[in-house]
Amino acid sequence: MNFAWRIYRRLAQAFPHEFKLAYGTEVMQLGEDVIEDIAKRDGAAGLIRLIADIAIRVPLEYLSEMRGDMRYALRALIKSPGFALVGIISMGLGIGLTTNVYSSKWAMLFRELPAAANAKQLVMFQESADGDLAPVSYYYVEQYRAQKSLFTGVAAFETGIPFNVTFQGDLSAKPERVFGQLVSPDYFSVLGVKPQRGRVLSAAVDKSGDAPVVVISDRFWRNRLNSSPNTLGQILRLNGQIATIVGITPKNFNGALAVNPSELFLPITAPAALRAIKCSKSSPAFSPSALARNTTSSNPPTWNWPNRRSPRPMATASGAGPLGLWSVHSFLVLGNIGPGTSRD
Repeated sequence: MNFAWRIYRRLAQAFPHEFKLAYGTEVMQLGEDVIEDIAKRDGAAGLIRLIADIAIRVPLEYLSEMRGDMRYALRALIKSPGFALVGIISMGLGIGLTTNVYSSKWAMLFRELPAAANAKQLVMFQESADGDLAPVSYYYVEQYRAQKSLFTGVAAFETGIPFNVTFQGDLSAKPERVFGQLVSPDYFSVLGVKPQRGRVLSAAVDKSGDAPVVVISDRFWRNRLNSSPNTLGQILRLNGQIATIVGITPKNFNGALAVNPSELFLPITAPAALRAIKCSKSSPAFSPSALARNTTSSNPPTWNWPNRRSPRPMATASGAGPLGLWSVHSFLVLGNIGPGTSRD
């Protein structure tokens, strides 16, 4: 009986505030008076009926108050149609814009990388524990490449590189600011991205000391070169230095980090004057992030970096593509770890 009384009292306290102000005391007193008599007369079955009755009445009272509030609100809106129209439009715009922004950003962040082959095998290393890209030493990029049993390829890139671009035949015009990526020559082969036109960068072709070349994005080609069929072989002046266009990336490919779209892809073998990266004692000329493609082995080895902790999942997007965040001591992995790879 004490247990039934505690349940009754909790349910009585769950009634709407206005109902409790009017009838709360009587409901509590009534329950205290009758619960003992019902227990003696009808036993457990009577107590269950009593509890069920008050449990049903609690949501009914909320619905009754809600119905009264809606009638009052409707009468008020009818009396002030201008205010009602402004309120409805404002709410509609706010809900619609918020939904659109978040849905588009979610789709951008957690979709598969466009034009990449087998994007689920791609991973990206990152140092920062709070999820921001942080540079790694190129020495470690070479160390990752040495893990042949774990990665089929490793590339380095630095995003958000500004270029002052002047177009062929318009050298006297004011340069346009365009953002791109500084990448290792095997960048596109690791991603599995094929060119739409021409060729992409290649470690076998693009070597230090060669004439500077650049790969442009489809968006750059369409918006700035008007989809010219004679684009390949044209000269761009980047930061005052000449570079030849050798290829165009597939449509919708804006680099490994689509959140920061890139329109130009310049190899790290290009002359330092063309890259125009500011250097200091604390900031090396090339401080890249690293990306890799997992081995397809059904039983790859465990992570074994010297002085490094194993990757641990920080956030994943279930059912929303292969991209996720993995926090580690000195880098972060963006993507899914290959089958059988230990995370311990």
